[in-house]
Amino acid sequence: MLRDLDSAYQERLQEIAIKERQFAELQLKYQEVLQKLEVYQEQFRLEIDKIYQENLANIEIKNQQFSILESNYQTALQELDNQKKLIQEYVGYQNNNKNNFLINDEEYEILSKSGLFIVGNARSGTSILCDCLNLSPDVFLLGEANLYLHYNLDNFVEFFNTQHIQFKNRRCKGTFIPSSRLPEKGGFAFLSRMHKNYKFVGEKIAFGPHGDFNNQSRQELFFHFHATYFYFSNYILIMRRPTEAIWSMLKMFPDRKLYLLFESWLRTIQIQIDVFHSFPNSYVIFFENMNNEKVLNLCSLMGINLHIPEAMFRENNKYSLLARNEIPNELSPYADTLLAYEDIYQKIQDEFDPKTFKLKETASNYGCARYGFSSSIQEKIEVLLHDLAHF
Repeated sequence: MLRDLDSAYQERLQEIAIKERQFAELQLKYQEVLQKLEVYQEQFRLEIDKIYQENLANIEIKNQQFSILESNYQTALQELDNQKKLIQEYVGYQNNNKNNFLINDEEYEILSKSGLFIVGNARSGTSILCDCLNLSPDVFLLGEANLYLHYNLDNFVEFFNTQHIQFKNRRCKGTFIPSSRLPEKGGFAFLSRMHKNYKFVGEKIAFGPHGDFNNQSRQELFFHFHATYFYFSNYILIMRRPTEAIWSMLKMFPDRKLYLLFESWLRTIQIQIDVFHSFPNSYVIFFENMNNEKVLNLCSLMGINLHIPEAMFRENNKYSLLARNEIPNELSPYADTLLAYEDIYQKIQDEFDPKTFKLKETASNYGCARYGFSSSIQEKIEVLLHDLAHF
């Protein structure tokens, strides 16, 4: 009996030993499975992370592509708008050859001697001077009608008013003109009508960085038009330091190519010198020196009755934030070029009398000798214009 029990006990121990070995084997396999699972989980995590990062990169690329497309779209819209304006100008320019003046020779002769024109580069004070002169009951000046392009548009009044609505300008003298009760075509007919109530009629012209028109510079088109139709009119040629003017244009026209800003200032100074020497009733005023006293003196010379508010030419209406001789960071790569422009400007300024707005009475400024100064300046301008090809 005891022997049987011992035998059964021994068998039981063997079974337990077998179970323990099997359990140990299962534990080992379980650990192996756990390790493999951890490896698979890490591989899965890495793969998911890789896919996520690739998707993020693709999204970033798509965002960049979208931004570029959006920028290109805006640029295309701007270019389309510019082309529309060019087409409008071109239509007006072509219409200028139709001679639909609707005023007779006598009216034209009177008008041609009653013109008053402010001529300058964009951001050079043409607007504030125009606003100032329009305070006079003797004066009616249009704000950038660009008569040399649009004077013979049949719908001149509608064109001018629509343009200033698009500019978001409020209606006032200089930005709004009244329609006629009678049939009227073109700018000459309008100016002749306004001359019945104003001693001087004309406009302010501000040349900006808009490039050539019909393969000619806008300044040259202006010169030949005014030489033909308004030779004996009064011209106020307003000039401003190149760094100030170009810096101000850069802020106003950030989408324009930089060389156009430099070219605009050079070509405007160039044509202003030509106008001064060619048109008999021309005056030069410098933006930096413009104040109530000087403007009143100029008006007195031209026979204009004017009262100017004391704050009209306060400093913050005249100057940008640049200190004298300061060149902003955006223009610093062109510092040497700007210094050459400043040198030209200073030489011009030195030649003019701030009291008479004419050349100073020196021996070099009498007779044909005065053209030596102008020729020297014009030659320097031509060199600088040629250098713009490297911009």
